[in-house]
Amino acid sequence: MARPTGPDNRTLTPVTRHNHLVTTGEGTVSSPRARRGVVSAWVAVILYCWLAGGFGSFTWQSTVAVLVPGLTVFALGVARPPDRRPRPVPVGATGAAAWSVPLLTFCVLEIVDDLLGSTYAHPTLSVLMDPVLDGHVWRSMAYFVWIVTGWALVKR
Repeated sequence: MARPTGPDNRTLTPVTRHNHLVTTGEGTVSSPRARRGVVSAWVAVILYCWLAGGFGSFTWQSTVAVLVPGLTVFALGVARPPDRRPRPVPVGATGAAAWSVPLLTFCVLEIVDDLLGSTYAHPTLSVLMDPVLDGHVWRSMAYFVWIVTGWALVKR
């Protein structure tokens, strides 16, 4: 017996519904309701980043603006961990050395520059980033990158 085909002559696969997902033999497709939730979450993150980007550097408001999403992502990762990805290939000794040398160099320079007073003659990362993060738009984009990176680490 021939299987039914669609307008593009591809074989149609039986469909099963679970919660808000439509599962076919070829993968999982979100329902419109689930997609609205994802879009709403992205809009909320973007609006939060725009709001948080309006706070001045090193103020109590900016500290709270960093703590709220940080603690939220941490709590979500602990309470309801997302599906895990397959384990990455281990990094060998050469790869570890390739990452360790620049990382340790950066850490040593940051500590030495901080001990020397974090001036323009011996700038720390925060002094170097001050001109970049001076504007509202750039600071908002930095918040966005920070939140998305945090969520990517939780999902990992």
